[in-house]
Amino acid sequence: MHAPTLLFLLTACISASPLPTTSQPSTPPSARLVEAKPWHLTNLTLFTASSPSQSASYITFTFTDPNPGLKLSTTCTRQLEPVANPDPYSNTSTTTSATNPSIPTPSPQSLVVVGGSANENADPLADATTWYPCANSTVRFQYAGVGKKITVQRSYRDPAVGEAPWDVVTAFGTSGKAVEGKVVKGQIGVVRTVREMEVKVTNVIA
Repeated sequence: MHAPTLLFLLTACISASPLPTTSQPSTPPSARLVEAKPWHLTNLTLFTASSPSQSASYITFTFTDPNPGLKLSTTCTRQLEPVANPDPYSNTSTTTSATNPSIPTPSPQSLVVVGGSANENADPLADATTWYPCANSTVRFQYAGVGKKITVQRSYRDPAVGEAPWDVVTAFGTSGKAVEGKVVKGQIGVVRTVREMEVKVTNVIA
């Protein structure tokens, strides 16, 4: 084979061969935190004090988020001032604490299990328009009254959403069942207890 022909073939092979390329490994975006599992409300106690009374009406429960990366447990409480001399023409009340105050526990001697009565439906704690903070203030709740469901919201930061301060996510959920439970009534008031309630997350805003 003549030298010019060999040189031509070598040049053609080099031209047809793809040039080596270098690339930087791409960093996959971080996955968003997901509220896939329902929240849990446990040991819910609703105490409605008799009027007038030295005792304070209150609602309290434990909120638990079991989702990976979002696990949290906190106490949620709302307590009212005792009504010593109630105004029969007013149904207003004031909140002393929305976190976790010292709550008086009715003694077993002052309470007896009874059937239904009109007094059991009295619920000065019902407020479907106000969000009350829990001990961990990133969790808040609305309680609309006996026979109705509890709505809960939780806020958290997620770097996958964006940079601060635009990385805040707020999730909302409503209990699967209404607040009813076992009723115990006595001279100082009425107590309702619910062992556990499941709250499915129905809306997420980022």
